[in-house]
Amino acid sequence: MPGFRFSIASLLGAVFFVAIAIAGLRAASDLWDSILFTTTLALLLISTLLAVHRQDRRRAFWVGFALFGSAYLVASLVTPVESRLLTTKALASLDAARQNAPKGSRLGYFEYYDGDGLPDVIVSTVSEPVALLRNVGNSKFQDVTALAATPQSATLRQFLALGLLKASSGGTSESFVRIGHTLTALMMAFVGAHLSRFIYAMQCREHNECKDST
Repeated sequence: MPGFRFSIASLLGAVFFVAIAIAGLRAASDLWDSILFTTTLALLLISTLLAVHRQDRRRAFWVGFALFGSAYLVASLVTPVESRLLTTKALASLDAARQNAPKGSRLGYFEYYDGDGLPDVIVSTVSEPVALLRNVGNSKFQDVTALAATPQSATLRQFLALGLLKASSGGTSESFVRIGHTLTALMMAFVGAHLSRFIYAMQCREHNECKDST
């Protein structure tokens, strides 16, 4: 019985996909949504061309990739169908858990708020306003956030203007679900590709007509 192929390249591809998936879902922004959707659409179009021009088992692989991936992606774009997909409910549950998860704080160090040679600290969290802590030595800090409007706190305003310490809530729920559907379409495409190649190998072995191109 033919089995699935395993290689270092496929392992690296899986690791890369997981890394991109985690980054996209954590950010859940419109930019990530656009990048992943455009990339997925391009891959599906390329796989369609390869399905037309390749032969034998390679063709079966790309036929399955294009068919399964495109079918799911189209289904996720049709509202009446998308709302009934089990993956939609799963993504909504994941998003709810993500939104309810405790958010950490972010720290920024800069020198020097008061010119004393000690690094001061800016703290930013989701639930609390940005705080400026002056280093008074001996591992002690003084909250001087109220002085943020003074000229000497220009560095603080620069931090805020650049958004370096802006606490993030993890993007919007709509973007999270859309990104989840795009990633699921890619996973479905790979599952369909391997399933299609497996079926082809089974059929051609039954008829002794295997012509596995290399």
